[in-house]
Amino acid sequence: MRFVRWNGASWDPEIVRPGFNPSLAYDPMTRAACVGYYYMNAETRFAWRNGAGNWQSERVDTGDNTTTRPCLKFGPDGRPSLSYSTYGDLKFARRSEWP
Repeated sequence: MRFVRWNGASWDPEIVRPGFNPSLAYDPMTRAACVGYYYMNAETRFAWRNGAGNWQSERVDTGDNTTTRPCLKFGPDGRPSLSYSTYGDLKFARRSEWP
């Protein structure tokens, strides 16, 4: 999975992490790019571009091959939230601390 950004003269592609079905949102406080996505070994994951410009990733949940496309949003408190389904159950995850 790649993230591409305009540097003012050309497009710079960056490899985020292996994954599928990304949902992109920007942190309202730092304007950093963040992605919720499905990872190939049946995980729902969250990745963000840290202050050093590197991508970090963490597992949100494990599921199976029926996990659907995550939907990433930031709440009014600035914390990231993901909605997704796994095993046919609708789920919601919200990060307790950010960053």
